[in-house]
Amino acid sequence: MQTGKPWTDEENLFLKKYYPTKGSKYVADALGRTRAAVRKRTFKVGVSATGYLPFHAYSPSEIIFIKKYYPLYGSRYVGQKLGRSPSSIKDKARRLRVERRKFIDWNKYEIEYLKKWYKKKRPSVIARHLERTTSAVIARARKLGLLIRITRKWDADEDRFLIKNFYKMTYKQIGKYLNRTAGSVGHRARAMLKLRKLITRKWVTKEKRILGRLYGKITVAELAARLNRTTHSILHQARVQKKSAKGAPAYIAEEINFIRDNYLTMTNVQIAKKLNRSPSHIVKIARINGLSGNPEKRRMWKRGIRKESGYNYSEEDKEFIRQNYLNMTNVQIAKKLNRTVNGILTTARKLGLTGDPQKTKLGHSSLKTTGSRNFTEKEKKFISDNYLKMTNLQIGKALKRHPGSIQRILRILGLSGNPEKLKVSGNVRYTDQEKEFIRENYFKLTNRQIALLLNRPPESIPYLAKMLGLSGNPEKKQLWYNSLRKGKH
Repeated sequence: MQTGKPWTDEENLFLKKYYPTKGSKYVADALGRTRAAVRKRTFKVGVSATGYLPFHAYSPSEIIFIKKYYPLYGSRYVGQKLGRSPSSIKDKARRLRVERRKFIDWNKYEIEYLKKWYKKKRPSVIARHLERTTSAVIARARKLGLLIRITRKWDADEDRFLIKNFYKMTYKQIGKYLNRTAGSVGHRARAMLKLRKLITRKWVTKEKRILGRLYGKITVAELAARLNRTTHSILHQARVQKKSAKGAPAYIAEEINFIRDNYLTMTNVQIAKKLNRSPSHIVKIARINGLSGNPEKRRMWKRGIRKESGYNYSEEDKEFIRQNYLNMTNVQIAKKLNRTVNGILTTARKLGLTGDPQKTKLGHSSLKTTGSRNFTEKEKKFISDNYLKMTNLQIGKALKRHPGSIQRILRILGLSGNPEKLKVSGNVRYTDQEKEFIRENYFKLTNRQIALLLNRPPESIPYLAKMLGLSGNPEKKQLWYNSLRKGKH
């Protein structure tokens, strides 16, 4: 049974004409139909949009690639190599009944290596050697019974010490004394001994009366000291008793007139000191009397306050800077005028004194006279005799110099760049012959075999291979898996 309004021949012609170029929304609006109805009709009429990409069938080589690498590396890697989406690769793998291998079985060599070195090396080092993740190494060690948490039971003496010093010392201090972690101390105190750091003392009637009588008349800190409580406790109880600073003496007409007269010429702190009030009260009274929000108040900060506090430079200061800017360093001028160096730089920039090369030369000369001391002939001879035997750090410690200073004097003496120096520090660069050997044998030998032949650490081979553009190829990992099965790794 057909439902809805039937399609006429004119509508079918309109659909064929405009759907490929203008889409379903345009056709639906023009014909007074829904977009779903338009799309459904396109299948019956045989019309498609111009931007539609037909299904691209998988070639035999792509299917072989999926069967080979999907179980090992997943849909993202295969999709990048074949130029397809991961969802398309997953769907094709499902149709081919190819499943993703969630993990690679551990062989005898890996298990023996893990049992031998797990208690001697870090899991990350073992993972790097076996080319597995650190979490996989820890999980396998747990299955083999190698991961054992050693917990030391608490004895009676430790519990007594914890109870005695719980309110006097921190968890870290107690743990340091008992040779335990701060977390262990806190867990023992909370879970087993039921101790709590915060002890709340109930408010008695007498304290509540004192709070109601004095709150707002004296400071919170004075009230807290009088009641032997914290300021946080005072403020909380004041909120509970619905008390505010209304208990403070009310402002008389003279005080309000003083605020009105001086609000734009004095700061809130200065007015508060004058009237023996808090600055927050001054702000509140100014808001009630409609004085707040005046831009002149902020301008006053830029003009009057800085002038009163001595921020602005006087004409004498400016004249001194003009006369001595090219003869003295900024530090010397700042000391002379009791100013900051940044203040001197800003004022000099305003006066148009910056950018003179003579000032730059003056700064360099001051560095030479007051900066680092020159190397003596004895020190230079020591460096030239020992730079191939000692590192820059060791020479610097012997001469009480910075390693960077040692490197600079080596460059001046023409001793830098010697390959023998690199051997002292352990950073020997790869030669062109070694690089060529790695290029030829990277996909034939494992990293460990290449390292043994070149007498290099195994960790440096993957790094150099990445620089040479050889890493990231699945053939290398497959070679490593084959070597593990044969036991030649």
